[in-house]
Amino acid sequence: MTFRSLQTDGSANCGNLGNPIEFMRPQFALLVAVASVLSLSFAAPALEAADVITLKNGDRLTGEIDKIAGGFLHLDADYGDNVFIIEWDQIETMETETSFLVETSEGDRMTGSLSIEAPGSVTVEDAASEAVVQQDTLVWARPFDETFWSRLSFNVDFGASVTKANSTRTGSIGARAVYQAEDWQADVLLDSSATLVSTVDPARRTNLNLGWKRLIKSQWFGNLGSSFQQSDEQQLALRSTLAPGIGRYLTRTSRSYLFFVGGGQWTNEDFQDDGLPRSNSAEAWGAVEYNRFDVGDLSFLFRLTAAPSLTQSGRIRIDAISDVKWDLPRDLYFNIRITDTFDSSPPNEASRNDYTFTTGIGWEL
Repeated sequence: MTFRSLQTDGSANCGNLGNPIEFMRPQFALLVAVASVLSLSFAAPALEAADVITLKNGDRLTGEIDKIAGGFLHLDADYGDNVFIIEWDQIETMETETSFLVETSEGDRMTGSLSIEAPGSVTVEDAASEAVVQQDTLVWARPFDETFWSRLSFNVDFGASVTKANSTRTGSIGARAVYQAEDWQADVLLDSSATLVSTVDPARRTNLNLGWKRLIKSQWFGNLGSSFQQSDEQQLALRSTLAPGIGRYLTRTSRSYLFFVGGGQWTNEDFQDDGLPRSNSAEAWGAVEYNRFDVGDLSFLFRLTAAPSLTQSGRIRIDAISDVKWDLPRDLYFNIRITDTFDSSPPNEASRNDYTFTTGIGWEL
Protein backbone atom coordinates (compact mmCIF):
# COMPACT_ATOMS: atom_id res chain seq x y z
CA MET A 1 0.00 0.00 0.00
CA THR A 2 1.30 3.44 -0.88
CA PHE A 3 1.06 5.86 2.06
CA ARG A 4 3.22 8.96 1.82
CA SER A 5 3.47 11.99 4.06
CA LEU A 6 4.89 15.26 2.75
CA GLN A 7 6.04 17.99 5.13
CA THR A 8 4.79 21.42 4.08
CA ASP A 9 5.15 25.00 5.32
CA GLY A 10 1.83 26.46 6.20
CA SER A 11 6.28 38.04 -28.82
CA ALA A 12 6.92 39.69 -31.70
CA ASN A 13 7.83 43.38 -31.94
CA CYS A 14 5.11 44.80 -34.16
CA GLY A 15 6.09 48.41 -33.77
CA ASN A 16 3.45 49.71 -31.37
CA LEU A 17 1.85 48.85 -28.06
CA GLY A 18 -1.60 48.79 -29.58
CA ASN A 19 -0.93 45.61 -31.52
CA PRO A 20 -2.43 42.51 -29.80
CA ILE A 21 0.73 40.46 -30.32
CA GLU A 22 2.58 42.89 -28.03
CA PHE A 23 0.82 41.33 -25.08
CA MET A 24 2.33 37.94 -25.84
CA ARG A 25 5.93 38.99 -25.24
CA PRO A 26 7.57 36.47 -22.90
CA GLN A 27 8.63 39.19 -20.46
CA PHE A 28 5.09 40.51 -20.15
CA ALA A 29 3.66 36.98 -19.94
CA LEU A 30 6.04 36.12 -17.09
CA LEU A 31 4.92 39.18 -15.08
CA VAL A 32 1.27 38.31 -15.67
CA ALA A 33 1.81 34.70 -14.62
CA VAL A 34 3.68 35.64 -11.42
CA ALA A 35 1.05 38.24 -10.52
CA SER A 36 -1.69 35.69 -11.13
CA VAL A 37 -0.03 33.10 -8.91
CA LEU A 38 0.39 35.60 -6.08
CA SER A 39 -3.17 36.87 -6.34
CA LEU A 40 -4.55 33.33 -6.40
CA SER A 41 -2.53 32.22 -3.41
CA PHE A 42 -3.72 35.15 -1.27
CA ALA A 43 -7.27 35.42 -2.56
CA ALA A 44 -8.31 31.75 -2.50
CA PRO A 45 -10.51 31.13 0.55
CA ALA A 46 -9.53 28.39 2.95
CA LEU A 47 -11.86 25.40 3.14
CA GLU A 48 -13.16 24.49 6.59
CA ALA A 49 -14.13 20.85 6.76
CA ALA A 50 -13.61 17.73 8.81
CA ASP A 51 -13.29 14.79 6.44
CA VAL A 52 -12.83 11.41 8.15
CA ILE A 53 -11.14 8.43 6.47
CA THR A 54 -10.63 4.89 7.74
CA LEU A 55 -8.14 2.68 5.90
CA LYS A 56 -8.35 -1.06 5.40
CA ASN A 57 -5.50 -1.52 7.89
CA GLY A 58 -7.56 0.24 10.59
CA ASP A 59 -5.81 3.63 10.55
CA ARG A 60 -8.16 6.60 10.99
CA LEU A 61 -7.31 10.03 9.58
CA THR A 62 -9.08 13.41 9.73
CA GLY A 63 -8.47 16.61 7.76
CA GLU A 64 -9.43 18.21 4.47
CA ILE A 65 -9.41 16.28 1.19
CA ASP A 66 -7.53 18.36 -1.39
CA LYS A 67 -8.37 16.11 -4.33
CA ILE A 68 -8.88 12.55 -5.55
CA ALA A 69 -6.98 11.94 -8.79
CA GLY A 70 -4.74 9.41 -10.46
CA GLY A 71 -5.82 6.63 -8.09
CA PHE A 72 -4.76 8.59 -4.97
CA LEU A 73 -6.51 10.67 -2.32
CA HIS A 74 -4.65 13.75 -1.06
CA LEU A 75 -5.49 14.63 2.55
CA ASP A 76 -4.35 17.75 4.40
CA ALA A 77 -4.29 16.39 7.96
CA ASP A 78 -5.61 18.28 10.98
CA TYR A 79 -2.46 17.61 12.99
CA GLY A 80 0.88 19.18 12.12
CA ASP A 81 1.80 20.17 8.59
CA ASN A 82 1.23 16.78 6.99
CA VAL A 83 -0.21 15.99 3.57
CA PHE A 84 -1.01 12.30 3.19
CA ILE A 85 -1.22 10.68 -0.26
CA ILE A 86 -3.25 7.48 0.04
CA GLU A 87 -4.12 4.81 -2.49
CA TRP A 88 -7.80 5.27 -3.33
CA ASP A 89 -8.59 1.55 -3.22
CA GLN A 90 -7.17 1.23 0.33
CA ILE A 91 -9.96 3.32 1.87
CA GLU A 92 -12.47 1.30 3.90
CA THR A 93 -14.89 4.07 4.94
CA MET A 94 -15.12 7.82 4.39
CA GLU A 95 -17.31 10.73 5.51
CA THR A 96 -16.91 14.27 4.15
CA GLU A 97 -18.45 17.64 4.94
CA THR A 98 -16.93 19.19 1.82
CA SER A 99 -18.91 19.34 -1.43
CA PHE A 100 -17.05 17.86 -4.41
CA LEU A 101 -17.31 17.92 -8.19
CA VAL A 102 -16.99 14.29 -9.31
CA GLU A 103 -16.37 12.75 -12.73
CA THR A 104 -16.78 9.07 -13.53
CA SER A 105 -15.31 6.91 -16.29
CA GLU A 106 -18.76 6.84 -17.97
CA GLY A 107 -18.53 10.61 -18.44
CA ASP A 108 -21.05 11.56 -15.75
CA ARG A 109 -20.47 14.61 -13.56
CA MET A 110 -22.19 15.31 -10.24
CA THR A 111 -21.71 17.37 -7.10
CA GLY A 112 -22.16 16.63 -3.42
CA SER A 113 -20.53 15.28 -0.30
CA LEU A 114 -18.83 11.86 -0.52
CA SER A 115 -19.21 8.84 1.72
CA ILE A 116 -18.06 5.22 1.66
CA GLU A 117 -20.01 2.91 3.95
CA ALA A 118 -19.38 -0.34 2.09
CA PRO A 119 -16.08 -1.07 0.30
CA GLY A 120 -16.26 -0.43 -3.43
CA SER A 121 -19.23 1.99 -3.45
CA VAL A 122 -19.17 5.79 -3.17
CA THR A 123 -22.30 7.79 -2.36
CA VAL A 124 -22.47 11.31 -3.80
CA GLU A 125 -25.18 13.30 -2.04
CA ASP A 126 -26.42 16.89 -2.17
CA ALA A 127 -29.60 18.58 -0.92
CA ALA A 128 -31.65 17.44 -3.92
CA SER A 129 -30.28 14.06 -5.00
CA GLU A 130 -28.18 11.02 -4.14
CA ALA A 131 -26.15 8.79 -6.45
CA VAL A 132 -24.05 5.69 -5.86
CA VAL A 133 -21.02 5.05 -8.09
CA GLN A 134 -18.45 2.28 -8.04
CA GLN A 135 -15.22 3.33 -6.38
CA ASP A 136 -13.06 2.14 -9.28
CA THR A 137 -15.07 4.24 -11.80
CA LEU A 138 -14.40 7.56 -10.04
CA VAL A 139 -11.90 9.37 -12.28
CA TRP A 140 -11.37 12.47 -10.15
CA ALA A 141 -12.98 14.62 -7.48
CA ARG A 142 -12.10 18.07 -6.19
CA PRO A 143 -13.64 20.47 -3.65
CA PHE A 144 -16.41 22.45 -5.31
CA ASP A 145 -18.79 25.20 -4.22
CA GLU A 146 -20.29 28.39 -5.60
CA THR A 147 -17.08 30.44 -5.29
CA PHE A 148 -14.95 31.20 -8.35
CA TRP A 149 -11.72 30.01 -6.72
CA SER A 150 -13.01 26.55 -5.82
CA ARG A 151 -13.60 25.87 -9.53
CA LEU A 152 -10.24 27.12 -10.79
CA SER A 153 -6.95 25.22 -11.17
CA PHE A 154 -3.75 26.93 -12.27
CA ASN A 155 -0.12 26.10 -13.00
CA VAL A 156 2.85 28.07 -14.28
CA ASP A 157 6.41 27.02 -15.17
CA PHE A 158 9.47 28.74 -16.55
CA GLY A 159 12.94 27.71 -17.63
CA ALA A 160 16.13 28.82 -19.35
CA SER A 161 18.92 27.31 -21.45
CA VAL A 162 22.42 28.38 -22.48
CA THR A 163 24.29 27.32 -25.65
CA LYS A 164 28.08 27.78 -25.41
CA ALA A 165 28.79 27.63 -29.16
CA ASN A 166 27.05 30.93 -30.00
CA SER A 167 26.53 32.35 -26.49
CA THR A 168 22.77 31.95 -26.83
CA ARG A 169 20.50 32.24 -23.80
CA THR A 170 16.85 31.29 -24.16
CA GLY A 171 13.97 31.80 -21.74
CA SER A 172 10.61 30.05 -21.74
CA ILE A 173 7.31 30.25 -19.89
CA GLY A 174 4.26 28.03 -19.81
CA ALA A 175 0.98 28.53 -17.97
CA ARG A 176 -2.47 26.97 -17.88
CA ALA A 177 -5.70 27.88 -16.10
CA VAL A 178 -8.79 25.61 -16.10
CA TYR A 179 -12.25 26.56 -14.82
CA GLN A 180 -14.54 23.59 -14.09
CA ALA A 181 -18.34 23.72 -13.96
CA GLU A 182 -20.77 20.81 -13.64
CA ASP A 183 -21.20 20.23 -17.38
CA TRP A 184 -18.58 22.43 -19.03
CA GLN A 185 -15.03 23.71 -18.64
CA ALA A 186 -12.94 26.58 -20.01
CA ASP A 187 -9.15 26.69 -20.24
CA VAL A 188 -6.35 29.06 -21.22
CA LEU A 189 -2.93 27.71 -22.27
CA LEU A 190 0.19 29.81 -22.87
CA ASP A 191 3.48 28.46 -24.23
CA SER A 192 6.18 30.99 -25.10
CA SER A 193 9.95 30.99 -25.67
CA ALA A 194 12.39 33.69 -26.73
CA THR A 195 16.10 34.16 -27.35
CA LEU A 196 17.24 36.61 -24.68
CA VAL A 197 20.93 36.95 -25.66
CA SER A 198 22.55 35.65 -28.86
CA THR A 199 25.31 36.37 -31.34
CA VAL A 200 22.94 35.24 -34.10
CA ASP A 201 19.46 36.43 -35.01
CA PRO A 202 17.09 36.20 -32.02
CA ALA A 203 14.01 34.01 -32.30
CA ARG A 204 10.63 34.20 -30.60
CA ARG A 205 7.74 31.75 -30.55
CA THR A 206 4.42 32.10 -28.72
CA ASN A 207 1.25 30.02 -28.62
CA LEU A 208 -1.88 31.15 -26.80
CA ASN A 209 -4.86 28.78 -26.83
CA LEU A 210 -8.36 29.40 -25.48
CA GLY A 211 -10.77 26.49 -25.19
CA TRP A 212 -14.33 25.73 -24.10
CA LYS A 213 -15.70 22.21 -23.73
CA ARG A 214 -19.36 21.30 -23.15
CA LEU A 215 -20.32 17.78 -22.12
CA ILE A 216 -23.13 16.51 -24.34
CA LYS A 217 -23.93 12.89 -23.45
CA SER A 218 -21.90 10.05 -22.05
CA GLN A 219 -18.43 10.33 -23.63
CA TRP A 220 -19.31 13.02 -26.22
CA PHE A 221 -18.52 16.73 -25.91
CA GLY A 222 -18.77 19.93 -27.93
CA ASN A 223 -15.63 21.99 -28.38
CA LEU A 224 -14.92 25.62 -29.27
CA GLY A 225 -11.29 26.69 -29.54
CA SER A 226 -9.37 29.78 -30.52
CA SER A 227 -5.59 30.05 -30.91
CA PHE A 228 -3.03 32.79 -31.51
CA GLN A 229 0.46 31.88 -32.75
CA GLN A 230 3.63 33.86 -33.52
CA SER A 231 6.88 32.39 -34.91
CA ASP A 232 10.02 34.12 -36.17
CA GLU A 233 11.22 30.82 -37.66
CA GLN A 234 8.19 30.66 -39.95
CA GLN A 235 8.04 34.46 -40.49
CA LEU A 236 4.64 34.51 -38.84
CA ALA A 237 3.61 37.74 -37.14
CA LEU A 238 0.25 36.36 -36.02
CA ARG A 239 -1.91 33.39 -36.93
CA SER A 240 -5.36 33.33 -35.34
CA THR A 241 -7.94 30.56 -35.64
CA LEU A 242 -11.52 29.95 -34.55
CA ALA A 243 -12.29 26.23 -34.43
CA PRO A 244 -15.65 24.69 -33.43
CA GLY A 245 -15.84 20.90 -33.26
CA ILE A 246 -17.15 17.78 -31.57
CA GLY A 247 -15.21 15.04 -29.79
CA ARG A 248 -15.46 11.78 -27.92
CA TYR A 249 -13.49 10.06 -25.15
CA LEU A 250 -12.31 6.63 -26.25
CA THR A 251 -11.15 5.75 -22.76
CA ARG A 252 -11.19 7.55 -19.43
CA THR A 253 -9.98 6.11 -16.12
CA SER A 254 -8.45 7.38 -12.88
CA ARG A 255 -4.98 7.04 -14.46
CA SER A 256 -5.38 8.02 -18.13
CA TYR A 257 -7.64 9.29 -20.87
CA LEU A 258 -7.70 9.26 -24.67
CA PHE A 259 -9.99 11.36 -26.86
CA PHE A 260 -10.34 12.57 -30.42
CA VAL A 261 -11.96 15.81 -31.57
CA GLY A 262 -12.43 17.48 -34.95
CA GLY A 263 -14.38 20.00 -36.98
CA GLY A 264 -13.81 23.01 -39.22
CA GLN A 265 -11.95 26.24 -38.59
CA TRP A 266 -11.28 29.69 -40.04
CA THR A 267 -7.65 30.86 -40.09
CA ASN A 268 -6.23 34.36 -40.52
CA GLU A 269 -2.47 34.88 -41.03
CA ASP A 270 -0.39 38.06 -40.91
CA PHE A 271 3.28 37.70 -41.96
CA GLN A 272 6.40 39.56 -40.84
CA ASP A 273 7.26 40.42 -44.46
CA ASP A 274 5.25 43.57 -45.24
CA GLY A 275 5.25 42.57 -48.90
CA LEU A 276 3.12 39.50 -48.23
CA PRO A 277 -0.64 40.03 -48.13
CA ARG A 278 -2.72 38.82 -45.20
CA SER A 279 -4.06 35.30 -45.78
CA ASN A 280 -7.48 33.86 -44.91
CA SER A 281 -8.39 30.20 -45.32
CA ALA A 282 -10.94 27.58 -44.33
CA GLU A 283 -9.59 24.32 -42.92
CA ALA A 284 -10.77 20.99 -41.60
CA TRP A 285 -9.06 19.94 -38.38
CA GLY A 286 -8.71 16.90 -36.17
CA ALA A 287 -6.82 16.18 -32.96
CA VAL A 288 -6.03 13.26 -30.69
CA GLU A 289 -4.87 13.67 -27.08
CA TYR A 290 -3.55 11.07 -24.65
CA ASN A 291 -2.71 11.73 -21.01
CA ARG A 292 -1.22 9.16 -18.66
CA PHE A 293 -0.97 10.66 -15.19
CA ASP A 294 0.37 9.76 -11.78
CA VAL A 295 2.67 6.96 -12.90
CA GLY A 296 4.32 7.28 -9.54
CA ASP A 297 5.22 10.98 -9.56
CA LEU A 298 5.29 11.18 -13.38
CA SER A 299 2.63 12.12 -15.93
CA PHE A 300 2.79 12.09 -19.73
CA LEU A 301 0.79 14.16 -22.22
CA PHE A 302 0.77 13.89 -26.02
CA ARG A 303 -1.43 15.86 -28.44
CA LEU A 304 -1.37 15.85 -32.25
CA THR A 305 -3.44 18.24 -34.38
CA ALA A 306 -3.71 18.20 -38.19
CA ALA A 307 -5.41 20.90 -40.28
CA PRO A 308 -5.63 20.33 -44.07
CA SER A 309 -6.70 23.44 -45.95
CA LEU A 310 -9.98 23.46 -47.86
CA THR A 311 -9.17 26.64 -49.81
CA GLN A 312 -5.39 26.32 -50.45
CA SER A 313 -4.73 23.17 -52.46
CA GLY A 314 -2.13 20.80 -51.02
CA ARG A 315 -1.48 22.73 -47.81
CA ILE A 316 -1.57 21.02 -44.41
CA ARG A 317 -0.46 22.20 -40.98
CA ILE A 318 0.44 19.86 -38.10
CA ASP A 319 1.03 20.78 -34.44
CA ALA A 320 2.41 18.33 -31.87
CA ILE A 321 3.18 18.65 -28.18
CA SER A 322 4.74 16.11 -25.83
CA ASP A 323 5.00 16.91 -22.14
CA VAL A 324 6.53 14.96 -19.24
CA LYS A 325 5.89 16.25 -15.70
CA TRP A 326 7.54 15.08 -12.50
CA ASP A 327 5.72 16.07 -9.30
CA LEU A 328 7.86 17.52 -6.50
CA PRO A 329 6.99 18.47 -2.89
CA ARG A 330 5.08 21.68 -2.05
CA ASP A 331 3.03 21.61 -5.28
CA LEU A 332 6.16 22.12 -7.39
CA TYR A 333 7.02 20.13 -10.51
CA PHE A 334 9.75 19.67 -13.09
CA ASN A 335 8.74 19.32 -16.72
CA ILE A 336 10.21 18.55 -20.14
CA ARG A 337 8.24 19.83 -23.13
CA ILE A 338 8.77 19.23 -26.86
CA THR A 339 6.65 21.11 -29.41
CA ASP A 340 6.69 21.08 -33.20
CA THR A 341 4.78 23.12 -35.79
CA PHE A 342 4.80 21.97 -39.43
CA ASP A 343 3.50 23.96 -42.41
CA SER A 344 3.71 22.38 -45.86
CA SER A 345 3.47 25.81 -47.56
CA PRO A 346 5.19 28.44 -45.39
CA PRO A 347 5.56 32.01 -46.71
CA ASN A 348 8.63 33.23 -48.58
CA GLU A 349 10.49 29.89 -48.40
CA ALA A 350 10.57 30.04 -44.61
CA SER A 351 11.26 26.89 -42.60
CA ARG A 352 8.55 24.24 -42.72
CA ASN A 353 9.25 23.17 -39.14
CA ASP A 354 9.49 25.21 -35.96
CA TYR A 355 10.25 23.08 -32.91
CA THR A 356 11.24 23.72 -29.29
CA PHE A 357 12.72 21.65 -26.49
CA THR A 358 12.35 23.20 -23.04
CA THR A 359 12.76 22.20 -19.41
CA GLY A 360 11.45 24.13 -16.45
CA ILE A 361 10.34 24.29 -12.86
CA GLY A 362 6.69 25.02 -12.14
CA TRP A 363 4.05 25.45 -9.43
CA GLU A 364 0.42 24.40 -9.48
CA LEU A 365 -2.58 25.44 -7.46
